[in-house]
Amino acid sequence: MSNPHTEASESSKLILPEDVLPILPMRNIVLFPGVVLPLGIGRAQSVAAAQEAIRQECPIAVLLQKDPGNDAPGPDDLYPVGTVASILRYVTTGDGGHHLIAQGEGRFRVREFLPGYPFLAARIERLEEITATGSE
Repeated sequence: MSNPHTEASESSKLILPEDVLPILPMRNIVLFPGVVLPLGIGRAQSVAAAQEAIRQECPIAVLLQKDPGNDAPGPDDLYPVGTVASILRYVTTGDGGHHLIAQGEGRFRVREFLPGYPFLAARIERLEEITATGSE
């Protein structure tokens, strides 16, 4: 029986369940729903998460790190609420840098992180946006 959590480099058949997204930890940037931002990514785990989202044509989940100095954040090092984002463009520069343009789609809460992927992946719950109806 094949393991669905095998690394993408070993198998191009890695399939994320519908309610699971690759996680992109960010050091000092908060992406809000509706906002388009350029994001520089450098950690191998983050690059793998972005590339997998592009390969599967799925959004990516952006979470803020609690400590921006942490170079290898794990599930406990990230805030539990973030923004689901569409990757509009992914660029690898000549010097090996990776950049993407992301557009925030909506808020989410992490339900659980899943082990066994070559990047952080989590089962998420999308949150309903609260819209103001009054003058305040």
